[in-house]
Amino acid sequence: MKELTKETFDDFITRLKFHHRGEGVREHFTCDPLFIVQSRERVVGLDSAYCDDYIWINAENDHAEADTRTANRLDALDDDGRKTGAWEKVYYIDRWEYVSAHLTKEAAEAFIARKKHDHDELRVYVDCQLCCWEFNAIIEGLLDGKITFRG
Repeated sequence: MKELTKETFDDFITRLKFHHRGEGVREHFTCDPLFIVQSRERVVGLDSAYCDDYIWINAENDHAEADTRTANRLDALDDDGRKTGAWEKVYYIDRWEYVSAHLTKEAAEAFIARKKHDHDELRVYVDCQLCCWEFNAIIEGLLDGKITFRG
């Protein structure tokens, strides 16, 4: 954890202004943003009638997933009605689960850099806190200088 000093606080306020009132708003097109880190949970074994995405799994090799080159070759075999051997087409959906929330994109990305080894895949999702008056009052207080660093 970074120590809270006048310098780290000022850096935080600069980043907060960028994402809430500055050019950063153009990056996410969201008012009152909250940067959510989400973790992917892949749900496999679904019926193809309910989803379009699939992966190729090798049933004889600890259910290893095919790389892109192998998957393309298996797609061609499957399209022609030929056998794919031990490879099985498995349909899936990805669900994104909440992990943590951050006031700036940079903080969310720093969290991902620190914790990516604990998750399959992480991403930053920008959520809008439009009707969250307490959250917005704190942000406005910080940006307007009503909430300051006291040391």
